[in-house]
Amino acid sequence: IHTGAMVYVDKNVTVENIETGDVIAFKTNTVLVTHRVVEKDDKNKFFITKGDANENVDFAPVPYDMYLGKMVFSIPNFGYIMNYVHSIQGMVILITVAISQSLLSRLLKDDEEDENINMKEKMKMKMKENKNKKNFKKSLLALALVGIIFTGGITAFLTDVEFASNQFTTGKLNIELTEEHWNPTNGENITPNKEVEKDPQITNIDKVSGFVFAEVVVPYENGVVANEDGTRKDAAEFEIASYTVNEGWIELKSTKDEENKTITHVYAYCTDLDHMTVLQSNEKAPKVFDTIKWANYVENQGIEGKTYKVDVYAKGIQSDDLGATDASTVYTKLQNQQELNS
Repeated sequence: IHTGAMVYVDKNVTVENIETGDVIAFKTNTVLVTHRVVEKDDKNKFFITKGDANENVDFAPVPYDMYLGKMVFSIPNFGYIMNYVHSIQGMVILITVAISQSLLSRLLKDDEEDENINMKEKMKMKMKENKNKKNFKKSLLALALVGIIFTGGITAFLTDVEFASNQFTTGKLNIELTEEHWNPTNGENITPNKEVEKDPQITNIDKVSGFVFAEVVVPYENGVVANEDGTRKDAAEFEIASYTVNEGWIELKSTKDEENKTITHVYAYCTDLDHMTVLQSNEKAPKVFDTIKWANYVENQGIEGKTYKVDVYAKGIQSDDLGATDASTVYTKLQNQQELNS
């Protein structure tokens, strides 16, 4: 699917009818994505997807409840046409053409009616009326032609302005989150105290440098966990998974969501929280962590058989002209900007 294509998605195709190799549409946060299904897990109710132009599969499975529909076909470049039609320039052209067609149809109809008038009656018409009617027709035709010419003038003017504005290139911050060694099957039938590879890494893939943050959302439970020697600790809240953050990342804050029973840890890419590190163009930040370890919980607490998600989000904001370098201020500006765009 090339840039500018229009994609038709059939929302009537249910999850049950999706097969490996189908291209599906799904929504993650506020982003609409069309990627190909490379694996379907009916047991845990999620897809493993991959963009055809990407080397690796998407870093997170797609739960069935994020599925929107199946792509049936795409029309190259048709998206550009639809955007143009919905622009002011395109609407002016369509309206002018419609008015011109209506006027010309009316004139042709008048000519047909005139031919049906009895010749004798025509001879009785006053020369003045004939002259006025001809002048009226000429005026309508002139109006239609002026409208078309005027529209052409607007089109040329807007094209010239767009061409001139293209001399200035605006920057774009574009970051990518990958997990080189993560395999979704590693998360199946996981047992207490088990450790698996999971290595989120943020890359700046565009030309604008920026400050980046990693948010890790970890579920928590209320219950009993065991020490390494097997002795039990007192019942308390515990996070279902743990990890060791790599050098270059410092935790800024953590937020508890009691409704969803998760704790969100926010990590800043920095040497200290007062001075964030700039992630330059085409540069990779250190991996946030390398492995993730499941909690050593005691069995028969209702945890067995449940499905948990440990979500990782990469967030970035331009570093140039931001007016701040401390992690707290930068993160606040990032959050305010995201609320403004939502």
